[in-house]
Amino acid sequence: MTPITLYTERLIMRPWKDKDIEPFVLLNTDPRVCEFYPRHFTRTESLALISRIREEMQRYGFGLWALEVKASHEFIGYTGLKHLRRNHPLAPNIEISWRLAPAHWGKGYAMEAGKKALWYGLQELALPEVVAFTAAPNIRSQKVMERIGMVREKHRDFLHPDIPVEHMLRPHVTFAKKRNAEKQ
Repeated sequence: MTPITLYTERLIMRPWKDKDIEPFVLLNTDPRVCEFYPRHFTRTESLALISRIREEMQRYGFGLWALEVKASHEFIGYTGLKHLRRNHPLAPNIEISWRLAPAHWGKGYAMEAGKKALWYGLQELALPEVVAFTAAPNIRSQKVMERIGMVREKHRDFLHPDIPVEHMLRPHVTFAKKRNAEKQ
């Protein structure tokens, strides 16, 4: 399936290009980006993630879009929709996710792209709901979730199965937006 490209006022949400690889690898080693992950991503893990993202975009026509600033054509990270793996506590569902380079934080890019991705999932794909989750201490991401219209669902919070039991980032909070809520 041909991956689609979405546009917002300031951003292009597009399939990944080879020129995105090195900036993405650097982004994933930034301690600020990895603050709410149990560890930094290795180059090999970043390359494997790009490969999975590209495969999903080919399979479904959507996924975690590379984010490009329209004015500068600079790659700044990703935002998009992804299928949760079968053994995930919120599966089966589609997750909205974002990861941006710190130089582009605080500019409203995550919210702008997040709103577009959420709209695409609920309206164009007619998904019944889209979920989002993050480590409990990650207040910045929770604020983005709220700003794009997602609602906290405490009863769906979970302990992340891929994070060690004793790790402070294991508790995760859950947000969701249902399609019928989009129409109201």
